[in-house]
Amino acid sequence: LVVTAWLFIFAVPAVAALGAGASWWPREALPGSRLAVLWVVLGPTILAYSLNSWALSRVSSSTTAAYIYLQPVLAAVGGVLFLGEIVGTGEALAALAIFLGLYLVGASQRARLRSLRFASSLEPQDAGMRET
Repeated sequence: LVVTAWLFIFAVPAVAALGAGASWWPREALPGSRLAVLWVVLGPTILAYSLNSWALSRVSSSTTAAYIYLQPVLAAVGGVLFLGEIVGTGEALAALAIFLGLYLVGASQRARLRSLRFASSLEPQDAGMRET
């Protein structure tokens, strides 16, 4: 969390300096479209980072890292809902790959937990019962 905070602290001035003098909005953009773009950029990003922070306090960092790949999916959903974008075959396949990867990460962690439980069930329960 500290690294993420510092990253944002240093990134904001850098992005502002790099974008100085650039046109941030097309003149033809309607006020409603500007709000929609802001929502798609800020909404899924803020939601993803908030969920990432919440998850870090509850599950392993490797599991949390795997789920950060949901951010582009959330951004795509926002684009469809607010901008009327159309999901093509490439986007659908990319989302499928993300969900498949998340499933595989979860499946491997469940298998590891089962093997740890099995291994611990094979150990003697009472240390005094061991033969010397």
